[in-house]
Amino acid sequence: MGYSKIAFIREQPLLSSLYENLCKKDRLAHAYLLYGEKYAPLLESATYIAKSIECPEELFACNKCETCLRFDEGTHPDFVLIDGTKDLIKKGDIDDLSRFFSLSTLEKGHKGVYILSGIENITQEASNALLKFLEEPTGDVVALLTTSNRQKVLDTIKSRCEIVHIKSPNLQKVVEDYSGNVSIEEYYMVSNLVYDESEKNEILDSKEFNDAYHLAYDYVLELYENASGAGYLLISGSEKIKGNKCYNYFYTILSIFFTEVIMGDVNSPLYELTNGLSNKKVQVSKALVLLGEAITKSQANINFTFTLARLIKILEEK
Repeated sequence: MGYSKIAFIREQPLLSSLYENLCKKDRLAHAYLLYGEKYAPLLESATYIAKSIECPEELFACNKCETCLRFDEGTHPDFVLIDGTKDLIKKGDIDDLSRFFSLSTLEKGHKGVYILSGIENITQEASNALLKFLEEPTGDVVALLTTSNRQKVLDTIKSRCEIVHIKSPNLQKVVEDYSGNVSIEEYYMVSNLVYDESEKNEILDSKEFNDAYHLAYDYVLELYENASGAGYLLISGSEKIKGNKCYNYFYTILSIFFTEVIMGDVNSPLYELTNGLSNKKVQVSKALVLLGEAITKSQANINFTFTLARLIKILEEK
């Protein structure tokens, strides 16, 4: 059956908040990219969102109605899963996908949903076909792409998706892999971006990641120790954050910190820091929605300072 509504909202606060907010505004996007470290429940999260989109009874899948039961049985007529973690995604797969929805959703007036799991494992020809399908979706169709290595996903694909971080509730493997060359907090953070050790080291050595990480860390610490001065620290420190890559790292890192606030996992390497903000969960939930939007629009030259001002305002709410 996978996720229940309660477990999904508790374990995936960023995705659940974004999904609920967009549904209530009737602004559900045509494509989402769900990313997380190797052990994150990427396919499980994508499947529950797909089931929720189709569920006629509740906003989040009820797991009881005929539609949800057909999802669990793998017989839902408006859903397709292509698993790139098991086999390379080829152009023929995308062509079949396009034909399937042109024959189903348009004729029946239904909403279609498809999952491309492990989207980084896709051929160039298939990427080109997918880009065309994303730009010109057939009927009312929602795409859910997943990856455990966001760095390898084409920028052209990322630019057409709402990008959402998926939290892994299992920290054991991440901690086991920790070598001690950097702080456990930094290692855990970068493990949420990629799982290959050489790629982790490359990111950890980059100026963009380090500038973004230290500003986000200092801001979260200041929110806990001296909330009234946190906004000033963020604006003054933002002078070091330059370029879309650095902006994206900052938004993502802060999202991970704030997700930890909502989850309150005592086993997390970030617990000691983020638990101090447990009294701000309402504001942090709103901030996660803003950061999700900022990540999605990071390539659109959205004013970074303006985003920070909105963030400060949200977190200063009583």
